[in-house]
Amino acid sequence: MKAVVQRVNYATVKVNEKIVGEISKGLLIYLGVMRNDRKTDADVLANKIANLRIFENESGKMNRSSLDNDFEALVISQFTLCADLKKGNRPSFSPAAEPEYANELYEYFNDKLRETGIKKVETGSFGADMKVAYENDGPVTIIYDSSIYNKKLKVRDVQLSPLETNCYILCDEESKVGAVIDPGDCNKILTDAIKDMGIEKLEYIILTHGHFDHTYGVSELKKLYPDAVVCINKYDEHFILDENSGLFGFKSIPFNADRYLENDDIIKIGTSSLRVMETPGHTRGSVVLYNDDYMFTGDTLFCKEIGRCDLPTGDYEMMLDSLRKIKKLKNNYVIYPGHGISTSLDSEKLNNRYLLNLGE
Repeated sequence: MKAVVQRVNYATVKVNEKIVGEISKGLLIYLGVMRNDRKTDADVLANKIANLRIFENESGKMNRSSLDNDFEALVISQFTLCADLKKGNRPSFSPAAEPEYANELYEYFNDKLRETGIKKVETGSFGADMKVAYENDGPVTIIYDSSIYNKKLKVRDVQLSPLETNCYILCDEESKVGAVIDPGDCNKILTDAIKDMGIEKLEYIILTHGHFDHTYGVSELKKLYPDAVVCINKYDEHFILDENSGLFGFKSIPFNADRYLENDDIIKIGTSSLRVMETPGHTRGSVVLYNDDYMFTGDTLFCKEIGRCDLPTGDYEMMLDSLRKIKKLKNNYVIYPGHGISTSLDSEKLNNRYLLNLGE
């Protein structure tokens, strides 16, 4: 969830030339809801923004909040804050949440902002063409991103393989112990990311399945971190032992596993941990890794899609059974897939046709 917060002397928002929201001195908040956002993101941002000390005290220093001054807030839904500008000059808005899910979290954020004690919280009209007028006092503008708050296990995503496979670097903030999930290559991008994360000990190299675009970098990474434990489900071990197991004409680099992953195994990463769920379908040995907040789904579940089942050891009926197990989970996990953008489990339950067609 992203927010741009401006200190204003006044702000109004019109729809069809009619004022639908208006405040005097206070905060103008543009709010963007991402696919992978959850209510916990709204909780964090509402509290942060309500207590944001950007108003001047008696000495002229910015040391007072809206709550301190009994000021107001105008919240405008703004999906363009979710723009992806990685490629080209035309922004992609695919990271933005679907309208139904976004509106739910937008309204939830507004309610949480009211609960903090902000005396007046006005809004625009979700999804409408709005005209916003305001006077920025200062100017003072603050940008918030909920992904940096309250996450004990930090996650970074890099793309290393020619098939744009997502590789995830995890770091337990307390112990500085880390893990790498699905290194599709081992290059400076990956090694720099490991250092930038502050990892002092790389404990694990974890593989969601055995396809080369998720495993090609393991051999080189293991040379750099010989004590890192390589983990894979036993049913996919044949992929990593055979240099000819690569798909689409690519060669694999054989290596050995140090640990076999089984259903309900716990992988401890410093003071954090991940649980293993066996999810055959894309391959016989595919697994999903999850904790209370995150879910790393490999090529089992993507944003509004699922993994292919027509490659070696793939099975569509097994995939459907695996999706049923995932759908039954109650937490609204942030989903980090093997390809494409991140999402959330609640969003997928609403928008992924494969999960919808499973029924209850």
